[in-house]
Amino acid sequence: MTCLFFAARLTLYPVHFFGGQVIASYYCRKLLEFMYNALERCGSCISTAATIALTLCLTGAGSGVLAMGGKTPERLSTRRDIQKAKPGVEDIDIWNLPIQDYPLLAKFKSVKQIGLDCSEGTFATDEKLKALAALSLTNVTDIILTNCRLITDKGIRALSKIRSLKGLGLEGTSITDAALKTMASEMQLSGVNVANCDGLTMTGLRTLATSKTLKEISFSADKLTQDEVLEPINLFRNITWCGIVDPHNKLDVKTIKEKGVEKNIRIVVMKTGALQDTYGKGDDIDK
Repeated sequence: MTCLFFAARLTLYPVHFFGGQVIASYYCRKLLEFMYNALERCGSCISTAATIALTLCLTGAGSGVLAMGGKTPERLSTRRDIQKAKPGVEDIDIWNLPIQDYPLLAKFKSVKQIGLDCSEGTFATDEKLKALAALSLTNVTDIILTNCRLITDKGIRALSKIRSLKGLGLEGTSITDAALKTMASEMQLSGVNVANCDGLTMTGLRTLATSKTLKEISFSADKLTQDEVLEPINLFRNITWCGIVDPHNKLDVKTIKEKGVEKNIRIVVMKTGALQDTYGKGDDIDK
């Protein structure tokens, strides 16, 4: 029954696959994790859901799946896990790795994507991001921090030292406008998800909108008016894809998408973001 439910649930995901690797690979990562975990629990009953998930990942995410090699992230929770892992892995999950073991991560010179996201939400800290940035990992392109509620502007400031970084999944973090200023002026990001971040205001979104390198962005409209949503869209320089989380269905989607057509931007308006779809946070919105 669980497998059938999840297979049906997958039909909700394609809307999130448009755009960049940050969002695409995030969902593929979660779908693939589900499949491998379910295989351990219930064997062949997962085959239908697995087929659907792989089809969606390969069709919608493309390069995101290829970048991960079609595998789940290497889960590193202990010093022993790090010692056993091959140094050439490109995707690691370190959400519950103790900070004292972070120096050992320096062995993964080829790592491209790092995940610290989890349902618990308080294991990732600014101090851990500082420790991560100090490792001089020069191939890291994407860091996923969805639902990491203790991550603040200080953590983003630390990550700005990773010059190879291109994508940040920050949905559900405690960042403020100061972090958006850092991202716009001191980082060379191409994709960022800042939906469901309660500390952000129009001031920060205006600043982020002026980034010269940003091509893909997701943000929330729950505290914004229709005109305020249109304002950053008008300011976008190189954005080609924009995801807008509208939990209360208050936006005039037609008008917003027309603005996107005018600016050559693919705009997707959705009721829920990764925070709701992956971790069930705020699932009672408008119910």
